[in-house]
Amino acid sequence: MQQRTLKETLVKLLQTHHLLSVSDILTLLEKNKTSYNKTSVYRALEQLLDEDVICRHHFSPTEATYELREHHHAHLVCTQCGSIEEGECAYQEPHAVGSFRVNHHHTTLFGICGGCG
Repeated sequence: MQQRTLKETLVKLLQTHHLLSVSDILTLLEKNKTSYNKTSVYRALEQLLDEDVICRHHFSPTEATYELREHHHAHLVCTQCGSIEEGECAYQEPHAVGSFRVNHHHTTLFGICGGCG
């Protein structure tokens, strides 16, 4: 049986869990009895970013989260509890803004979730 590469493992984790931080990834790898060090995880994430497979988000000032670039959606971030929900994006992306060609965008809406407000 062929063993998955770290990049394949990370893609599989993000398919299952949507948004993950590096600490989340390390915990899941440990639970799955797969040992990779933090440096290897960061290196693999950077490669996936360079290949446009994943996106990096900064919803909080303390850590980045990662997700697959499979489908377009908005993120709804509660400013009280920090929960993050996926929502439909109402923004229509232009193909260009002046001489700038647009290839993707991220929409994040901050507010109060139903549980907090």
